[in-house]
Order: sequence, then structure tokens, then C-alpha cells
Amino acid sequence: MGFGKLTCLEALELMLHTMGVFAWDKLYHKKLFSTVLYPEGYFYEDEGTVHKMVLLADAVYYLDQVLYYHCYHEGSITTLKTNKALQDYFDMHMQQYRDLAVWGYPEDKLKCLLNNVAITYYMWQKPDANDVNYIFCRKSLQSAKQIPKGFTWKRKVLFVLLKYCPSLFELVCTLYGKKVC
Repeated sequence: MGFGKLTCLEALELMLHTMGVFAWDKLYHKKLFSTVLYPEGYFYEDEGTVHKMVLLADAVYYLDQVLYYHCYHEGSITTLKTNKALQDYFDMHMQQYRDLAVWGYPEDKLKCLLNNVAITYYMWQKPDANDVNYIFCRKSLQSAKQIPKGFTWKRKVLFVLLKYCPSLFELVCTLYGKKVC
């Protein structure tokens, strides 16, 4: 069983690029909630909040032991793909992106985060020339000169398909029920 201390930046890196940004798998000192509050009425509020607490924390400790088993089920927020859920997903991730940019997070890692959000939104949203988020995501992905560092192999394949053969990207997403990532 491993136990240790991480710098706030190490903890942020681990969350953003490996574990995911979830509120349920962390313990917080109550003083963090005097300056950081979860936005009300949003799905994916963890994505717009947890990074702030990590960066404001005096210390971050970890316990490398499974103490909780998370069950995914139909109808949960993570499987909900309504317009509101998709819009909230985009809004909370963009809040995270803006916060990290202001705090001086490295540009290459910011681009990876942005392209991860863009490819997920692009996958789940039906093509819509009137959807400003869809247009933003498409432009972000099309402007990328190379596969963003930090992408999983599945994301790399999707990125290449989307960039060079959008119709095949759509077919893959449709065949796999938009659950390929």
C-alpha cells in the first residue's frame, strides 16, 4: 500500500492526464470551500471546480489503495447525452481551461486538454453549423498541426480520422454508439 505527498502541480497532472477530475475520490479540507464553490445547476461541475481546490491546497496526499468501486449505469450523468449535459460538459471544461491558462499551465498541456474536450464534444454532438461550440471544437481540431501529446491511442486514431477523413470518423462513432473513447 502506497502513501505519499505530491506537489499541487503533480496532483493536478495526475488528475488531468491519468485519473480524471472527480470530486468523489478525494477528501478536502473545509477551508478550501471558503473560496471555491461548486456551480449550481451544472452537470460536470467537478471539471470546473476540483482543479481550483488542488491548486489552492497547502498539500496533496495520496493513498494508493482501492477503497471504492464506482459503478457506471445507464441514466448516470456520465452516460447522459442530452443537450444540457453536453453544453455543461463544454462549459465546465472551458472554465477549467481558462483557469489553468490564467495560472500559467504549460501551453502544450493546455492544447492537449482543449483538444480532448473538442474531440469528445465533436463525437457526441451531431454536426450542426449553428452550434458555436461545435464550430469552435472543429476549428480547434483542424488547426492542430500534429497529434496532441498525452492523447490515448484511441484518441490518436480518432484525431487522425477526424482530421483527414471526417466521414470515416463519423462512421466509427456511429458504429460504436459514440462510446469509442
